[in-house]
Formats: sequence, structure tokens, C-alpha cells
Amino acid sequence: MHVHRVELVDFRNYEQLTLDLTPGCSFFLGPNGSGKTNLLEAIRVIACGRSHRGARDSDMVRLGRPGYRIAVAALGRQEALELDLVWKRGQSRRLRLNGVPVERMADALGRLPVVIFSPGELELVQGGPVGRRRYLDLLLCQLFPAYYDRWLTYQRVLLQRNRLLIQSRGDPHPGEREVWDGSLVEAGLPLAAYRQELAAQLAGVLPALHARLVGAAEALKVEYQPGVSGPPASLRNGDEWMAAYRQQLVHARPLERRRRLTLIGPHRDDLAISWQGRNLRTFASQGQQRMAALAMKLAEVQLLRRQAGEEPVLLLDDVLSELDSSRRAVLLDFLAEGGQTLITAAALGGAIRADDSARFYHVEAGQVRGG
Repeated sequence: MHVHRVELVDFRNYEQLTLDLTPGCSFFLGPNGSGKTNLLEAIRVIACGRSHRGARDSDMVRLGRPGYRIAVAALGRQEALELDLVWKRGQSRRLRLNGVPVERMADALGRLPVVIFSPGELELVQGGPVGRRRYLDLLLCQLFPAYYDRWLTYQRVLLQRNRLLIQSRGDPHPGEREVWDGSLVEAGLPLAAYRQELAAQLAGVLPALHARLVGAAEALKVEYQPGVSGPPASLRNGDEWMAAYRQQLVHARPLERRRRLTLIGPHRDDLAISWQGRNLRTFASQGQQRMAALAMKLAEVQLLRRQAGEEPVLLLDDVLSELDSSRRAVLLDFLAEGGQTLITAAALGGAIRADDSARFYHVEAGQVRGG
């Protein structure tokens, strides 16, 4: 899949932009604050429904304007795709897919597969479990769009159960507790099963990708650490897992009574990342952590390619400046083998060699020239 046209109206610092793109690598060069990242953000928003910067719609509209519009046209092996998103203050988003209104952003998930790597992605390795769960969930939403509704169901049940614990001062009526325990266990099974399978797939592709980036044989390892211990979760037969989950909820009741919070479940999952037998979060340098995070993003590309039969669009935001010349060369060689990549940088250093088919754009003050 490659994006061949992007249109922006009143998005961030873009008053109006129409940009034609080609497959392969495109470099967007310009000073900080010129709008390079905003362009990648727009593509990420319309493809995945949310900004990689955690921004709200009101944060992304141009100053003083009532709303914004993002439109993207893409072409894949199996279909042509047009997405058109409009947001106005005081209104919900309106999304059209190939000219047809879409009720929810989630209904378009996975149609335009996108992977983004930005400086903030280091939290995947450096930060706590929340970021790693988000990584698994966002990738699963693109691999299996129905996953979003299952994730949403679990979040709603978890919220209601936590409210029950708060309102009852940690000691709800046994009948109410039993109802919400059952709902939580049933909603949690798909999350655990999908995440466990995804972690296994990541473990299969990450070592080779990481070794290629760092030029070393030591394998990067990832291991799923479930919030429910015991038997592995399975969508086909989850009875044993659900029984273990129920039992652990029973054992956790005294602590939940004091904490007034649900302490067992997929919302406590984590993904352990290690290299040379050590946890990257606590033992690795920032450079080693950056290589691990980049390898995990490239693993996303491979898994999306395998699942969808399409090349995802890879968005690299100010990544090259953080790599030495040899690793920049390895990364660019890797990118030349795949689909479309959009890369932002303040400048293209002389040590960076790009493929002959690469396109170059200059971005300044919300204007894009070149190509």
C-alpha cells in the first residue's frame, strides 16, 4: 500500500496542502517547527484514529480555525482507497471511506496499514507497561480490526468493576461481585489470547531484525508477561484460563478491598524486552534502547505485511539524526527493500546515501516544495 495523495485543510500549521507522493522513500527536510512531523501525524490520525503524540482534535486544528480536514488517497495490491476525515469544534468526527460515511473511526482500522517511529517511541523500551500494552493493542487493531471492540468491551467492564469497588468501599455484595467477575473474565480472554499470540510472532521476527540493525549476533528477546498467571489463554478453549482468572480474583479480594481497584487481569499485562540476558529498560544505554525500539517497529512492518498481504506505510520522524552513519546505511538499505517510507529530518547529512528513486521535499512554515 502506498499513499499517493495527501490533502490537509487547517491541520496544525497547514492552511491548505495538496501533496502527491510516490512509492519508495520520500525525505521531508526543513527546520524544526516547519511542519514535517505534522504531515506524518495527519497520515497516522486518519489511518489509526489517533495521534502518535497523544493530541486531541482541538490540539490539531490550526489556530483560530473552526475545524480541520485530512484526506488521503492510497493504492494497494488489492484496492484503491480514499479516506476523508473532517472534524469541527462541538461536533464528532466525520469519516468517509471511498465516499461512503463510516459510523466509527474503528470501522476503518487496518484499511491503510501504517507504522510510525518517532523519538517518543523510546518509551516502548524505557517506560512502563502501559506503553508496551498500547504497542500490542494498536498493532492488533491493524492486524485484526475486530480486536478494537473486544478491547473496548474489557475497558468498559473494568471501569464498572472499579466503580463498584470504590462505591462499596472495597466490599461489594457477593452477587454483584460475581456478576462483574464473570463479565471481566469473559471480556479478558480475547485480549490475553491475541496478545499472547502476537508476542510469539514478535519473538519469531525480532532477533534477525535487531541483529541486522546492530551488526551483532546477540538476540533481542521479547516475552509476554500476562496479568493472569497459569495456563495460556486460548480463543478456542479458554475454560482453563478463565477458571484460573476467577480463582486469582478470589485470592486478590483482601488486597482489592484495601486498594479498591481491580488488580488482576490483562490490564496488568507486560512485554519483557531483553538483550544479552538483561532487561533493556534498566541495563541498556539509550542507543541500545533506540535500536531495540526501532527493531520492534520494523517487526510491525513484517507482521502487517504477512497478515494483510500489503506493504504498510512506514513513517520515520527525525530518526536518522539519532543513528550513526553505519546504522543509517543499514536502515536505508532495509527500507529500499520494502514499500513506502516517509522520513523527516532537519537536513540530509552527507553520510546518508539514499536510493536513486528517493524523492526530496523541503518543508517550511506549512509549505511543502519539491519532489
